[in-house]
Amino acid sequence: MAEVEETILQSIPYSGFPAAVEALGWLREQHPDGASRLAAQEHEDSFFAQVYGEGEAKVRASLQDRHPDLERWIIDFAYGTVMESSWFSSATIEALAVASLIGQGRLRPLHSHLRGALRTGHTQATLSSLLEALQDVADAEVLRAATKMLEREGGGD
Repeated sequence: MAEVEETILQSIPYSGFPAAVEALGWLREQHPDGASRLAAQEHEDSFFAQVYGEGEAKVRASLQDRHPDLERWIIDFAYGTVMESSWFSSATIEALAVASLIGQGRLRPLHSHLRGALRTGHTQATLSSLLEALQDVADAEVLRAATKMLEREGGGD
C-alpha cells in the first residue's frame, strides 16, 4: 500500500494534482486505514542535478526561456518538495518518470528522463525491460521512439 501511495504522490509533477486527488481518494475508499509516508531517502546531490548531470545548466536556461517562474517552480516543487521528499530511490523515481512520459507520449522530456534514469543507476537492459512491460498499455509509436532513444543513449551496456 505504501508503494502505491508513494507512486501516486510521485506522479504529481507529471500528471497533476487532479489525477492524484482522484487516485488517492479511490485508494482510500478501498483501503480506509491507508499507510503513513515513510521517511525520505537521503540524496547525495540535488535530485535535479542527479537527473540532468552536465546538462543541468542547459535545462535550467531552457526552463527560464519558457517562462521566468518555470525553473524555480520545477526545481523547488517538483524536484525539491515532491521527489526529494520521497523514500523511493532516485532510480525508482526516474523509472516512474519514464513510464509516465511514455503514457503521455511526451517524447522531448522522455529523452531527458531516459538519460536521467541511466544517470541514477539504470542500465540499458533494465530500461528495455521497463519499455517491454509497457507494450500492452502504451502507444506503439511512442514505444518505438523510446526504444530508439534508449539505444542511442544506452551505449550497449
